Amino acid sequence: MIASAFFPLIIPGIERAQSTGSSKPVAAAMVIGAVLLGALATGLIEPLGGLVGVAIVQLSTAALPWALGFSAGAMLFVVMADIIPQASRRIEHGSATPAMMGALR
Repeated sequence: MIASAFFPLIIPGIERAQSTGSSKPVAAAMVIGAVLLGALATGLIEPLGGLVGVAIVQLSTAALPWALGFSAGAMLFVVMADIIPQASRRIEHGSATPAMMGALR
């Protein structure tokens, strides 16, 4: 990807280096060196991103039980507050509440 980003700059870079008095091989070497230096500079950031990713995974692993417990509690609240009363209103015999309690047990 770096090569495709810098490829349009190679020919103008060679022409500019030649206009300063460099020969064509020296100008090409200067441009290739600049492209490689740019690739090296962007590649040096990747380990830092990897460390950030590892830190996020470590934090999420520690927080996973808490997050799952919170989501389970929220789901139980929704079921108890909304679904069971709604089912009880629709069924005349009132058997929905014990059935839902048995299903959640």
